[in-house]
Amino acid sequence: MLESTANSSLVRTESECCMNKGLIVVSAILFIAASVLFSGCGNKESLTLGENHSQNLTIIDDNHREVLLANTPERIVVLSPSFLEILDQVQGKVIGRATSQIAQIPKRYKDSAEVGFVYRINSEAVVSLQPDLVIAYKGMHENLLPILEANHIPVIVLNLKTYQDVKRNCELLGLVSGHADLGQDLAKKLDNGVQDAIANVPLVSKKTVILHTTMNDISVETEDSIAGSVAALLHLDLAIKSGDMPIAKMNGMASPDKIVYSMEALVEKDPEVLFITSMGANGGALERIKSEMENNPAWLELRAVKNKQVFFLPEDLFLLNPGLRYPEAVRYMVEQLYPKNESR
Repeated sequence: MLESTANSSLVRTESECCMNKGLIVVSAILFIAASVLFSGCGNKESLTLGENHSQNLTIIDDNHREVLLANTPERIVVLSPSFLEILDQVQGKVIGRATSQIAQIPKRYKDSAEVGFVYRINSEAVVSLQPDLVIAYKGMHENLLPILEANHIPVIVLNLKTYQDVKRNCELLGLVSGHADLGQDLAKKLDNGVQDAIANVPLVSKKTVILHTTMNDISVETEDSIAGSVAALLHLDLAIKSGDMPIAKMNGMASPDKIVYSMEALVEKDPEVLFITSMGANGGALERIKSEMENNPAWLELRAVKNKQVFFLPEDLFLLNPGLRYPEAVRYMVEQLYPKNESR
């Protein structure tokens, strides 16, 4: 089985117990079962937020912040469309969301108020909706925390990049929405899909490098990227990892899942497999990397190029977070590496 998410999120509950003893607070780790352990008068029982709205739930988010939710949120604002698919499946009550021209918005949220594009959130619009929870994307919305906290609006900052991020957030958002059972089922379904996709993949640790190209630049994706996460599920060996080079920047902002590209390092590692993701395939990004490959003789000496093991990955699965389509992303990479069911 895939690695457990047992240590990924910490939650706490608080409930009335034994009137003469007051309130007892007990912490517990959010296990795959997505239940919260509750202690009262010496006894323990499984409890979810949805079973008792008097419960307080404290979440440790991906920025290591403690966020207290006094009740099951009824007015959620989501600052990235990436979370909407999961929230839809766990029946989260979303009243506001980021605008998107490319993401598929679940039918239940199409009429929810828009609060700006993911990179240009209108904080006044968010505050005006009077949400009882805001879900922000790690590395993107930290600048909004002071104004939201000043208005006493709870905010949880979550990452949604790797497979483990997605699986964990199925459980966590199910718990937050008051439907822990749906979150558990969703995580299990996701896990089954990925397990099926990798069931017959050879345990061959191919030396791999993942490049990311835009119209203006090339960078290297690390194990923390979407493609890097999928590569890890396929037992591929990333030849260039986090820490090997400085963190790359995109649009002037640090991009933690990418590092600076070096042709010298690429030649030194001489990967067997080369994956390429691109931002703006229709705007010249792919042409840039193809021109680089054609005009620099060093490329022709790479094993991946010689053996025709260079693969371009689609944006909808490897640039935008695939979310619940992670099994599809895994299958796509499998099909590139082992065409015509060679892996089976």
